[in-house]
Amino acid sequence: MVIGYLDDIESSLLPTRLQALLADDFFSHQHLLSLADGKYEVHQDQVFVLISSPSTKAGDECRSEFHEHYIDIQILLSGEEMIGCGPLVATEHGVTPTHPDLFFTDEPALTQHLSLRAGMFASFYPRELHRPLCQVNAPMPIKKAVVKIHRQWLAAADHQL
Repeated sequence: MVIGYLDDIESSLLPTRLQALLADDFFSHQHLLSLADGKYEVHQDQVFVLISSPSTKAGDECRSEFHEHYIDIQILLSGEEMIGCGPLVATEHGVTPTHPDLFFTDEPALTQHLSLRAGMFASFYPRELHRPLCQVNAPMPIKKAVVKIHRQWLAAADHQL
């Protein structure tokens, strides 16, 4: 997991290829904020962005999730959001995905919490447990972008070095 500010992406500890991706004008805070809710393809099914405008809610009303193949870079565009996070999930055994590569679990003990403000991001690698959309002080409408990056897209860059 890496957290940081979108406008200072070059100082983040993200891999170089992810930094370069997020430094593109498409991923500027203002551009992402201007997009309507929906899915935006960047590199076929290897990299895409989901824009949504949900409301935060009490942490015990949110569900913990993880992914097997995709990295999530969750970018808060407006409002405040708390994201719970926990240890790596050893296996998806016994957990059924509700969407391709989206597994929900009732893991109650997330011991870390990240408080995000507009312009911040948090990245979650495959099998890193996270619980997004938790309220900070009270429920509020937010807007966020979730950049989904297939692990093979990132691995392909490693072979080019």
